Amino acid sequence: MLFIPDDRDDFFDNLTKAGESSEDNFSASRSGEGRLAIDVYQVPGAVVVRSTIAGAKIDDLEIIMDNSMLIIKGKRQEPETVDYQDYLYRECYWGNFSRSIILPVEVNEEEIEANLDEGVLTIILPLK
Repeated sequence: MLFIPDDRDDFFDNLTKAGESSEDNFSASRSGEGRLAIDVYQVPGAVVVRSTIAGAKIDDLEIIMDNSMLIIKGKRQEPETVDYQDYLYRECYWGNFSRSIILPVEVNEEEIEANLDEGVLTIILPLK
């Protein structure tokens, strides 16, 4: 079983808590870059990170492990150009996005697996 320190509420402050809703999968940061919404959970021997990234291609994603920080970067290309005044609603985020999280446990960086299937990114981070 994965051990998460007692201060895990502080660690997970920036994650959407189960049962809460978020406006969408992206929220724009001050830099204009989208912030990727993620789920992080544990399974025996690993931490799993999942996110819906509809419209992104695997070649448009970059997954970086830097010490205990996981960084996910990418971009979603808008399929067509629509004039601003023609929108009735505009909630989808198009363009660059990223998300960084500090993991509370050590992972085996050599065995990290990631796949993108039907718009869902799944990253499996095996524990050391």
